[in-house]
Amino acid sequence: MTHYEILLLASALLLLTLLLNKIAARFGVSSLLVALGVGLFFGNGGRFDFLYDFPKLTLHTGEIALSFIIFAGGFHGQWAQYKKVLREGIALSTVGVLCTTVFVGIFCHYVFDFDWLLALLMGSVISSTDAAAVFSLLENNNIKLKQHTAQVLEFESGTNDPMAYFLALGLSLLATTPSLHPVSLLPDFFITMGLGAAIGIGSGYGLVYLNQKLIFKRGQNTVFFIAAILFIYAITHIAGGSSLLALFIAGVVTGNKGMRNKEFSSNFFEGISWLMETVLFILLGLEVFLNKLPPIFFTGMYITLFLIFFARPVGVHISYLLAPGSSLRKQAFVAWVGLRGATPLVFALIPVVYGVPGAEKLLHITFVVVTLSLILQGFSINFVARKLKMVE
Repeated sequence: MTHYEILLLASALLLLTLLLNKIAARFGVSSLLVALGVGLFFGNGGRFDFLYDFPKLTLHTGEIALSFIIFAGGFHGQWAQYKKVLREGIALSTVGVLCTTVFVGIFCHYVFDFDWLLALLMGSVISSTDAAAVFSLLENNNIKLKQHTAQVLEFESGTNDPMAYFLALGLSLLATTPSLHPVSLLPDFFITMGLGAAIGIGSGYGLVYLNQKLIFKRGQNTVFFIAAILFIYAITHIAGGSSLLALFIAGVVTGNKGMRNKEFSSNFFEGISWLMETVLFILLGLEVFLNKLPPIFFTGMYITLFLIFFARPVGVHISYLLAPGSSLRKQAFVAWVGLRGATPLVFALIPVVYGVPGAEKLLHITFVVVTLSLILQGFSINFVARKLKMVE
């Protein structure tokens, strides 16, 4: 394809997704599900589709897209509210992710006979809730939740990605490097998270300082944020830290410390987040081979049901043992709204890029899990919230 044809196709897919979103919104269908469907429909599905098989490109594009989404989520978050749920959020984004990884790994090993590393990889890939899906879901449903539950879900979804990313990357390295010992990854975990947090705090305050000292025009303010997000993403990776954690923290600091033109910046982030979410889901849909889905559909379905009805609820309950004081109704609702979205699909590309045996099967199972999660949990959010009496 020439670059003109690629531009024509890309713009047509974006316009089509935008149009279908207007139609799907009337029926309560998630915009993320629409974008995923568009990518799947036009991708590696049949005789007249074009071939798209670039996992490394899609992974790196996905990481950049997630950088904007996560920074924007932190930017819109209110630190005064996050402080009230800090212990809950940290417990869910660490202990919750680890519990989900282990439970799903045990299930996949004993039920589907996955080898242990691939089984745990499956668990790590789908262990984190998706920031884009959760933010979109809460905004689209326009419901006010009790007991600071919305802030818990937002904080968790913005901070559990680094843990899941580290586990997926570490397990991929273990699967492809037999000489590597699992214990050797523990110091790397603390270094990665520590550097990510430090760079996030430092860069956040640095952005606030520059924004207050350098008076940008409104158009230049947009360029300033784009450059800043890419800079934080790149410098954190080079330093060996967690770029996702750094970006979320930088977003929180920047959005809560008196930025100039904050209203204009908020509008910009709303638009750029939608664009990044859409591009990301379309690319992930394109990366999946339709003919590989039927053989693994029931495997993905059983894993989804196990995740939704056992692994996630038990992981949430264990996490709340470290942050007591919340009602069982709140815990049940937090467990139900643990949507899987673009993030698991991006993380599922890590073992593919590293050449882990069975990784392509894992990617397609993850696609089924994400799709069913968006359908089952996404459509039922209002019903479950009202049944559990979590609506103000």
